[in-house]
Amino acid sequence: MCGPRITSTEKKTYQYHTDDSILGIRLLSSLSNDVLQSIRRESKVVDHDHYGDPTAPFTAAVLLLMGGKTNPNWIAAQAYETLQDRGEVE
Repeated sequence: MCGPRITSTEKKTYQYHTDDSILGIRLLSSLSNDVLQSIRRESKVVDHDHYGDPTAPFTAAVLLLMGGKTNPNWIAAQAYETLQDRGEVE
């Protein structure tokens, strides 16, 4: 396996996630609240579903870091969830 290694703690915490999604969660959780809020503002929410805009600057930057194959809706939802975990949104 090349690239960052996933820790046993991460495997246990995210036992139902793929390795790629664990790395994505790690990346998004390393971002500042300001960046996550920007991703959140770039996305649309319809009936609690998050729709990321792959052409919006912050979402596009994360897509680039993640290799471009990630669903922008997942990025938007994960950004919101990370903010929720930090107590930044309800």
